[in-house]
Amino acid sequence: MNRGYLELVVVSFVAALVFAVPATADAKKICYGTKKKKVGTYLKWIGTAPACKGSKRDCTKRKGTYVKSSKKGNGSKCWSGKKVLCKLPRYKTYKKCINVERGYKYKWRGTAPLCGASSLDCTDKYMEYMVSSKKGNGAKCVSGRKVLCRRRVRAKAPNYPNWMRDNLKRIGKRTLKQMVLPATHDSATYAFTGLSKFAAPYARTQFETIGSQLRGGIRYFDLRPVYHRGRIYIHHGPIIGPRFANVLRDVDSFLRRRRELVVLNISHFDKMSGRVLDRFAAEVKRYVGRYVYHSETNFMNVPLNTLLARGSRVIIVSDKKLKGLGVYKSPGKYIHDKYSNTDSFAKMYKDQVKQLNKPANHKAKLFFLSWTMTQQNPFGDIKSIKDADKLARVNLRKAASNIHQLSWRANPKLGAFVANTLCKRGSRMLKPNILYVDFFRESFVVTYALRLNSLNGKCYGKPVGSVR
Repeated sequence: MNRGYLELVVVSFVAALVFAVPATADAKKICYGTKKKKVGTYLKWIGTAPACKGSKRDCTKRKGTYVKSSKKGNGSKCWSGKKVLCKLPRYKTYKKCINVERGYKYKWRGTAPLCGASSLDCTDKYMEYMVSSKKGNGAKCVSGRKVLCRRRVRAKAPNYPNWMRDNLKRIGKRTLKQMVLPATHDSATYAFTGLSKFAAPYARTQFETIGSQLRGGIRYFDLRPVYHRGRIYIHHGPIIGPRFANVLRDVDSFLRRRRELVVLNISHFDKMSGRVLDRFAAEVKRYVGRYVYHSETNFMNVPLNTLLARGSRVIIVSDKKLKGLGVYKSPGKYIHDKYSNTDSFAKMYKDQVKQLNKPANHKAKLFFLSWTMTQQNPFGDIKSIKDADKLARVNLRKAASNIHQLSWRANPKLGAFVANTLCKRGSRMLKPNILYVDFFRESFVVTYALRLNSLNGKCYGKPVGSVR
């Protein structure tokens, strides 16, 4: 056996030992500094002979308590002054760490020596702020601090581009009143125009285009048009999204050579009346006019086979009448749609379940379950200078939460709600007709809607996690 071979064997053996060592506890933590923690007390004489000069203040400035004074103490006798016996706290230094949770990606923001990072560096990148530190994961900041951000990394739901066509034999005789449609909130806020891009984290509710959502299985869309600088765009409040024409092109492109039903709820018209509204109606007709279904019969009571008898169809429910188009005006007449307007998951859940359990909300209407969280104004209770004391109680970290962060409180719990409540064997709870979410891939809303329609197995099954 030659020497080179022996060296190779030894190196391989050592490497095997090194890589076989199990990961330490710190491998599942991110540490960003140290902190001292009191673990007990001890007695100490303060003052050195011959000139002792001990006093009670020597104890208090060391965060201890005075016990007694003595000329001798624990050693040589003082020629002048006295020694003091102090009871002092004992400290232990610990690393400041946070646990790394599965399903999240962590990243430090801010570069030494001039760091200057803040929680906004997280929220602007659709990440959650965790902690701040002078050192973080590297060199120490001379000024400012670094911040640790995290982003949820979840398995994405699969595509269901033809789920209606592929299951038509099973669901063809059902009406929309007997089905559950997966839906998205502010469906077209996936892109923004001009200065609105700077406010994107606080207006974005979806990451994917309408075409991508359609391929993913979404069949109900919340669209809000605004007239802006001579063109018609999508809006979310004052924030301007993509061109409305881009949305309509996606719908047209998807429905060609397919047999799927899509519901467009067009509402919250802004700066649109007269000629602008007529121009908008012509634009809608140009792209999707040939797919529009309209009848004197209430569309929710028409079997799916009838709706799709001539291929793909679009049902338009609108706040306003659109010239030359068959639309179902006044969405409130056909759909029970009341969101909870809260950033508390517990309040949203309680409110939506309460609405869901009222039979009157289902009568002659499609029930709309809004599984969404809404940002709140943290300064809403501060009306005048008299309420200034409330300012100290404002949770700025919570106030800085963007819509994506709020969705993390609700989306992971949708599966448990469907499996443990709506699909529970023997459950008397009424089912929704529209399941409405933010960031649809992360909620698996299409998968759960198909389960409620009994298209991917029976509705009831094993419980899944907890809703609370």
